[in-house]
Amino acid sequence: MNSKSTGNVFFEIHSAFSKLALNFREMVSEECNFSVPTFYRKMKAKDKKQGNRTIPAISNAEETAIFKIAKAVVAEITAFMARFPIK
Repeated sequence: MNSKSTGNVFFEIHSAFSKLALNFREMVSEECNFSVPTFYRKMKAKDKKQGNRTIPAISNAEETAIFKIAKAVVAEITAFMARFPIK
């Protein structure tokens, strides 16, 4: 979220949030070795039932990586927002 100050807080915050989803997708795709189509396919996938068994849409390793990345992205946006004290 390293952005140059434009003097317009509204623009800076909007830009940071706009980049958030893209950064998250890029980080997950790199960590899990997903292409862009695979990222969206996995994101929309649902667990499948086969008899008494459930086949998960994503692996445990993918789930762990996604949570780890999500926490990092939230920490990054939180640090960015801390630059703007509430008046």
